[in-house]
Amino acid sequence: MSGLIKLRLLEADMRKALLAFFVSISLFLAGCLDDSTVDELKVDPVEEPELFPEWNELTDDGTNWSSSSLSGEAYIVIFSAQWCNSPCHNLMHNIWSVHPELPVMVMSTDNESSITFEEWHDSADAYDDEENDTGVDLTTYRFMLGDEEGQAMGITSPGTVMYVNSDGVITWKGTASKANNEDTIREQWAIANGE
Repeated sequence: MSGLIKLRLLEADMRKALLAFFVSISLFLAGCLDDSTVDELKVDPVEEPELFPEWNELTDDGTNWSSSSLSGEAYIVIFSAQWCNSPCHNLMHNIWSVHPELPVMVMSTDNESSITFEEWHDSADAYDDEENDTGVDLTTYRFMLGDEEGQAMGITSPGTVMYVNSDGVITWKGTASKANNEDTIREQWAIANGE
């Protein structure tokens, strides 16, 4: 056998050995990467912040409130209806008991109600009244129509709550059953208020 043929056979053997080496290394490394390592390598898509729509409504006290009048302030929106008593009124009073006097906009999704906003606010104030004890009045809560805003946000039931930061970005939203927890109220207000 000539030296050239021996050299070619040696080169072929070396290629096979290198290929076997690289295949075994890649198999070894593949076993070293568990799911958590692979998950860490993935990049989560950036979610666009959801803005609360611009709004301008006449409230129960006869004043005009709007998103621009609250510009630079965090606030809470409760989508309700004039006929929503237990879960909605309970939520309003729970928010008050955790953080009195927060700016809360209570928006009705029911444009056809015969109950006035003043009557609605009075019934919400009276929710915690017992005999001679008048309980608390929700003095910083504004009751208004919010059916257009509700439709824009896809609200399908009363008792939906949204925390809105000073830039108009919704920092949290949930139903009354999730929003009624005192820890949730504290945490979500702190986030919305930038604390």
